[in-house]
Amino acid sequence: MISHEEYKQQLKNLYESTGFQEWGKCKHIHLSPSYDWLSINADFPSNPNISPEQQDFAHLELKIVYSVVYKEPQLLLRVWKYAVDETGITVKVPVFPPDIKDFLNLPAWIQINLDIHSHDGLAETWYFIHPCDTSEIVGMCHHEKYLERWTSTFVSSLLP
Repeated sequence: MISHEEYKQQLKNLYESTGFQEWGKCKHIHLSPSYDWLSINADFPSNPNISPEQQDFAHLELKIVYSVVYKEPQLLLRVWKYAVDETGITVKVPVFPPDIKDFLNLPAWIQINLDIHSHDGLAETWYFIHPCDTSEIVGMCHHEKYLERWTSTFVSSLLP
């Protein structure tokens, strides 16, 4: 567990470190002005389970938020793909594969669900990695680096 204030400070520190910026899969990173969330657009991970004709994905969007209920960071994600709209223009649209664990080739220990996430007056559909058992998975040693350890555990499992 981590307090909301510790989370915000550690999230700011994580953003200011060069880790994400130097990460090859990271296309764009944004920290909210209030330090409540961090969003990452990353190259779509390769997956041998997806046929070549299905690989028209634009990017994977990740968002790190704080769960007040669990007092833990929480990882949200969406898959974006290219589509042609009714005017013939290529656009990016979110897609929600029902078999997301297989689709992203996620480890068995990850619990992932589809849900509505509300923030700043917006309600959006996201997959989220359930925060139960997070402190057992991450470990409580080195509390001042908790979010860094959490990120290396959860984000690395999505984008090795």
